Amino acid sequence: LHPNAIFTGIVLLSPYCVYLIVDRVGDNSGEKKTKYFRKILFSFLFVGLVVLFWTLLFNSKFFSGVVWFEWGSFASKSQAVANAIMLSLTVASAPQFLLSFIVICGFLYALCKKGYRWISFSYLIVLLMYVVNASSDGFWSHFLTGFWYTDSFRVAAMVALAGIPLAAMGLFAVFEIVKRIASLISIKQNAKKNSVLLSTVVAGLFVFMNYYPNFEIPHNTSVVTGFGMVEQMLEGGNRETPNIQVFDSEEIAFVKKVHEVVPEDSVIINLPYDGSIYSHALYGLNVMYRVWYGYSSTDEATDDALIRGQLSSIEYNDDVKSAVSRKHSNYLLLLDQGNQDGKGMYTAPYKQDLWIGISSVTDETPGFEIVLAENDMRLYKINC
Repeated sequence: LHPNAIFTGIVLLSPYCVYLIVDRVGDNSGEKKTKYFRKILFSFLFVGLVVLFWTLLFNSKFFSGVVWFEWGSFASKSQAVANAIMLSLTVASAPQFLLSFIVICGFLYALCKKGYRWISFSYLIVLLMYVVNASSDGFWSHFLTGFWYTDSFRVAAMVALAGIPLAAMGLFAVFEIVKRIASLISIKQNAKKNSVLLSTVVAGLFVFMNYYPNFEIPHNTSVVTGFGMVEQMLEGGNRETPNIQVFDSEEIAFVKKVHEVVPEDSVIINLPYDGSIYSHALYGLNVMYRVWYGYSSTDEATDDALIRGQLSSIEYNDDVKSAVSRKHSNYLLLLDQGNQDGKGMYTAPYKQDLWIGISSVTDETPGFEIVLAENDMRLYKINC
């Protein structure tokens, strides 16, 4: 549903359109040379129109904020090529050797089939886009992948989409090879039954090996698999170990105590990036800020901007007092007070200057009375 799906469609289906042109244009012409000339002419015209359309949108003001968004590269060119081959496409990925082998088989299979050849070219195009995106930050990265914010994760997802049919063809090709080998060493009776059995075995082995978790080779090394890495990330991301996660077990216990103390009709001012963003959905805490993004400058005269930028001055700032009163806010919740290194906070979208009025509140700040205090967690009553 994201607009860049349109551009994904352009990339993946343009080779298909070229295939249709080559397959159907000029078939009724008399001379062979004329027929080939028309095929080549219309193919180049189509590719030229796609490039022109792409360039016009790339240079339009409407897309400028998107295509020039900077999402930095993370690999050298040689490493990016290796990642593309191993399908270890992001900084959070592990190699998928079996799947990579299956996709390569499918790529070769499609390349040898006239009707499927375009799929191989679509895959080559997205691999090229991925390598440029992962290994460079210049003009070509923006031109080729700017419609995806030059986001390597989005480009990697496009590689996966292009690889799905090739993986299916590759698995089919492997099955055909196994079936032919089996036919040479076995009696040809019950061919249909044997075919079903072989296909089940091939598919079963692929599923087992492809989804196998991380494992160790005793006294040698640890092996990290593609889906083992996914399992590891999910397990680590949901662990409630204190001072590691954005919302850990100690903070959860503290939030439950806050819920018992604060009246339901009182809005609690919070810093969402310290984990308190989850406290409403999980425990019903009536916090003011419940999303990561969408916060603008604190120079504006809105209640929201005054609270985020100047809350710590409430003792002597009548504008802030009025803003807090209009928001029906009587409390301030901080789960990582004084956190300067960002440990235990979600810092990706966090801009400290937009939240300085909240993050700078301490136990000594006038106008704030400590209600609950544990380690670096605080609940203050606003007494102004």
